[in-house]
Amino acid sequence: MAFIHSLSIKNYRGIKEFYQVFNTKTVVLIGRGDSGKSTILNAIQAVLTPRWNFNFTDVDFYNCDTNNTIEIEAELIELPTELLRDDKFGLYLGILKADGAVSYDIEDDNSDNDIPLLCVKLIVNSDLEPKWYVRSKRSDQDEKEISGQDRALFNMFMINDYVDNHFSYNRLSPLHRILWKSVEDRTQIDTLLANVVRTAHTEAKKLTDLSLFDDSVANIIAEAKTLGLEVSELKTLLEYKENAYTESNFSLHIGDVPYRQFGKGSKRLLSMAIQQTMIADGGIVLIDEVEQGLEPDRVRHITRKLKEHKKGQVFYTTHSHDAILEPNATDIYLMREGAQNLFQLDNDLQGVLRAKPDAFFAKKIIFCEGATEVGIVRAFDQSNIQQGETPLALRGIVVVDAGGNNKFFDYAIRMTDAGYKCLVFCDDDNNAVYAMRDQVKSRGDITLVMCENGKAIEQQLFSDLPDGCIVDIVKYVVDNLPEKDVFSESGISSIDEYLNRTDEEKNNLRILWSTRAKSKNGAWYKNIENGEVLGRAWVKALPSLTGTCLENEYNAIIAWTKQ
Repeated sequence: MAFIHSLSIKNYRGIKEFYQVFNTKTVVLIGRGDSGKSTILNAIQAVLTPRWNFNFTDVDFYNCDTNNTIEIEAELIELPTELLRDDKFGLYLGILKADGAVSYDIEDDNSDNDIPLLCVKLIVNSDLEPKWYVRSKRSDQDEKEISGQDRALFNMFMINDYVDNHFSYNRLSPLHRILWKSVEDRTQIDTLLANVVRTAHTEAKKLTDLSLFDDSVANIIAEAKTLGLEVSELKTLLEYKENAYTESNFSLHIGDVPYRQFGKGSKRLLSMAIQQTMIADGGIVLIDEVEQGLEPDRVRHITRKLKEHKKGQVFYTTHSHDAILEPNATDIYLMREGAQNLFQLDNDLQGVLRAKPDAFFAKKIIFCEGATEVGIVRAFDQSNIQQGETPLALRGIVVVDAGGNNKFFDYAIRMTDAGYKCLVFCDDDNNAVYAMRDQVKSRGDITLVMCENGKAIEQQLFSDLPDGCIVDIVKYVVDNLPEKDVFSESGISSIDEYLNRTDEEKNNLRILWSTRAKSKNGAWYKNIENGEVLGRAWVKALPSLTGTCLENEYNAIIAWTKQ
């Protein structure tokens, strides 16, 4: 029952012009803050709302310019049969062809694979009065108004911070729609509501038989359980309000407590359960910031359940890496500020998505070969913060441990192709990576920061750092990692003896220590905390690193972060 094939937005809030085709039933919108993700959900809500009094103000216009009309169009497929009749909108239908093309030409040859398509349009002029139409996009056919009652057949509901009305049976709530579907004689609903509310003030305590609601509530309880929410005591009671003469007074309760008084996380979970019940037969659910109020494990469970639904379409925005681990890569659409469409991820990014989800929320990404390099960059960042520089995180820069091997090159290539700016910070001591290194260099769109040929980062540090810093980083191992074999075969028994050796002996010790420091079995600095120790020594030594590889690497990283 309704699936959005395409969405067009003009002059609405922060969007001047936007058009996107959606080919997935789960649509995950990611992007930086204020990029327009929530505006897309709000646009869908506005064009498909069943409300006739949907409010607009001057600030809903792009740049608050009411001279430019707000226009929102949604092309929908999998349409309710009631809307396909000729006396409704059957004569306004287009077709979605097997190759993905859309046609409104009535003389097009039809095939069994053609799918009926309806275009719903919302227009808001400076008078702030919204008008909804169906248009065929044929020059010989005028637009036809579509009522709120007909728009309600699209089964569109939005979950945000204002979900309290989802727990009462008012005519615009999903509960009313669920009840409507579950009762054969629908006049029972109006009769019951009218009789009850007329006597609410005097007879509410005597009212005992609300069994008409039981089946609907049972379905919601079952769906909530699949989302990890136990609400077995959920029931429908009459809630006393000043205005008792509306169906809104019938609401969900736990015991005698209205469910609207529960916490944000619990309310959002129950609202999702209600929506899941709604789209069992099809519909469109919009969820703004799906992770709000929920623990990480619940976020993953919820998003897995949303992905598994068989009918209907779900749109949700998120800033949480937990919310993008379950969907397919092709379900994820990236919104950038000022963009006129979304970037849909492809299957090639599935591995990056599972391994490094944080990267997808960045403006720029530093792919580090391992934890050592991550620690070094963190130390650089802390040093710059102390000097008054803006932290990397506030510049939208994410530092990623790519896990060694060729992964850092592969991730950087794929994410650069997806439109991210990437830097690779790695060793140059592995023959297996040379081919990909050369491939990255030849592209010219990925910044590559590497050690001298044949050296790992530990070897580069022990080669370039001055004596005082060598003492610092070796003494750290002696004091904090006593299990490491620092002095065997070195000819000395303490780090202080290092300073009394000849230059040749010092060089031999540097080579010995760097080899042990980088070895897989006896590695000294292969975690973030120990990497930070190296980074601090590196920063401390900068005045004496003129002309060295370490100076060039540091300058390249810092310059890239400021671009």
